[in-house]
Amino acid sequence: MSSGASQQNPGIQRTTKWSQSYCQNLFAIDLRSLAIFRISIALVMLVDLARRAADLSSMYASGGALSLAAVHDYYGKLWKWSFHLWSDAWGYQAFLFGLASCCAIALLVGYRTRFTTCLAWMLTCSLNTRAPLLMNGGDVLLCMGLFWGIFLPLGARFSIDTSRQRQVPDRATILSIATAGILLQVAMMYLFTGLWKCNPIWLSGNALTIALSDVTVTRPLGHWLLNYPSLLHLLTYCTLALELLGPLLLFSPVGTRYLRPAVLVCLLGLHIGIELTLTVMVFSYASLALLMLFIPGSWWTRFSDILRSWKVPSVTEKPPINSQPPVEAVVTAFRWPAWCKRLGVVLGGCCIGYALLFNIFTLTYRQGWPAGLNSFYQIGTVLSFGQRWTMFDKPQEHLYRFAFYGRLKNGQPVELLREQTISQDDPFPRKTAPFPTQRWMQLHREATAQAGSIFRYDMARYLATYWNQTHSDAEQFLDGDLTVYRANLAGEVLPDSLYQSTYYDARATGQVQFGLRHGRWVLRHDNGTKAAEGRYQRGQEVGEWMFWDEAGKRQYAGTFIEGQKQGPWTFWDDDGSTNTLTFHNDQLVTPGRE
Repeated sequence: MSSGASQQNPGIQRTTKWSQSYCQNLFAIDLRSLAIFRISIALVMLVDLARRAADLSSMYASGGALSLAAVHDYYGKLWKWSFHLWSDAWGYQAFLFGLASCCAIALLVGYRTRFTTCLAWMLTCSLNTRAPLLMNGGDVLLCMGLFWGIFLPLGARFSIDTSRQRQVPDRATILSIATAGILLQVAMMYLFTGLWKCNPIWLSGNALTIALSDVTVTRPLGHWLLNYPSLLHLLTYCTLALELLGPLLLFSPVGTRYLRPAVLVCLLGLHIGIELTLTVMVFSYASLALLMLFIPGSWWTRFSDILRSWKVPSVTEKPPINSQPPVEAVVTAFRWPAWCKRLGVVLGGCCIGYALLFNIFTLTYRQGWPAGLNSFYQIGTVLSFGQRWTMFDKPQEHLYRFAFYGRLKNGQPVELLREQTISQDDPFPRKTAPFPTQRWMQLHREATAQAGSIFRYDMARYLATYWNQTHSDAEQFLDGDLTVYRANLAGEVLPDSLYQSTYYDARATGQVQFGLRHGRWVLRHDNGTKAAEGRYQRGQEVGEWMFWDEAGKRQYAGTFIEGQKQGPWTFWDDDGSTNTLTFHNDQLVTPGRE
C-alpha cells in the first residue's frame, strides 16, 4: 500500500501545483494594485463624506428629514446597529463625520492601516444604517471593499506603515481567501446587475434612451446623446453584454493574461461613461476603486520601464517585478498558526457564499423575501452585506416629477421644491426640481417606494420648516401636499399622472409613527386658534374628538372609529343650543334636537 501511495504522490503534487498556479492567476493581487485601491477607496470616502456634510443638518441632525423615529420604524423588528442612531444631536453627528474623515485620511496615507480600515468600515456601515434611503450601489461597494480590506495588507506599499518597517518583501503579490472574496464581490456586482436587466426594456435596446430621458439624473452629455438613438441602442446591448460576460471573462482560466486587461479597460470605460452622463453619487467612484485591484503586475512593470527610460527613479519596485511572480514569492495574508489560517479560509468562504446567496435570493424574491429567510436576511443587516443591484433595471418606472404645493399665510399658492409661487394656469411641474444635493434627489426617488413612504412626512415637515425659517411672517407656509407625478419620455406631466401625495399641515402638532399621524393631535385654523383635538391611530381618527370655529366656539364633538363618525355627535348652534345627530360608518342615520 505504501508503494501505491508513493506512486500517486507525483500526480497529487502536479494537481496541487496546478491548483496553486490556477488560484495565483485568478485571485492573486499585486501589492501595488492593492495600495492604489487603498488610496482610491480612501478618496471615495472623503468625497462621500464631504458631500454628505452639506446635508448634516437637513438629514442627520435633529429636525432633519430622516428622524430617528422614522429610521427605527423603517427597520421594524430587524436588529441593527449604528453609532449614528445613538443621538441626533448636531454636535454628535458632526463628531462622527469628523472621525470618519480622519480614518479616511489615515487610510489614504497608510497609517496603522488595518486598524483604520476596520474603523472606517464600521463608521461607513453605521452611516448607511442611519440613512437607509440614501444608499445606492456605490455605498454597498464602499462597505464591501472596506470589509475585505480589513483582511488584506493594504499598507504593504506606498504607505507610512511600509516606511516604518525595516524590511519590505520585494516582488510580492497577495493570495488569500480575502483576495478571492473582494475580487468575486466585484464580479457578483456586474453579473447580478446584468441579470436584473434581463427584461424586455433592455432586450429591446431602449433602456439607455429611457434612462437618459430622466432629467433628474441625466447630465448635459446624456441629454446630448439623446440626439443619437441608434448609438444609444447599440450602447444598451454593449452594456448588457459587458455586465453579463465581463465577470466571466475576468476569471477565465484560459487567456487570463490577455482577457483580464481587455475586460478591465472596457469596465473602466463603462464607469467613466456612466459618470459623464448620469448622476449616480459615488457608484462610479467606488466601482473604479475596486477595479484597481485587477491591475496586473505587467502594467506596473511597463510603467517602471517607462520611468526608467525617462531616467526617473522608480517608486514602484526595487528590483523589477515579473508580471507573473512564482508561487514561492507570494506573501500570505496572515502569519498566524495553521489552524487560524484554516479557520480564516472557512469564515471567508462563508462570507463569499453568503454574499452569493443573498444576491440569488434577492433576484429570486423580487417582491419580498419569504418569512422563512428572515434570519438569513438579518445577517446581512448586521454585517451590511445586503445587496440589490437594480440600478436602471427598469428605467421607465422612475420617470418622476416632484413638487410640494401649498398655501402661504398671505394666501399665495407656492411650490416649495422650486421655491416659487405658482399660478393655476400652470399647476404642474414642467421642469425637474433643483435638488440641493445628490442625496436629496436620492431621498425623493427612494421615498416613492412603499417602504420609503415612512419618511415622506418628515421630508415635508423639514421643507416647510426650512421655508418658514427663511421667510417673513406673511409668507409662512401653512399646509400643502408633497406630490409625485409620472412623466413621459418627453418629460411632460399630464393632469392625471399623480402618483403619490402626502399632506402636511404646519399648523398642527402631534406625533407620527410609520409616516402617519398617531397619538393625540391638535389642529389649528389659519389664525392660530384651535380647530380640533383628538387622537389618531395609524393615520385614522379614533376616539373622542372636539372641533372649534375660528372664534374659539365649539362646533361639534363625537366619536371616530377607524376614521369614520360613529354614534351620537353633538353640534352647537350660535345661540348655544345643541343638536344631536347619529352616524353610522360616517353616514347620517337619525337627526334630532335637544
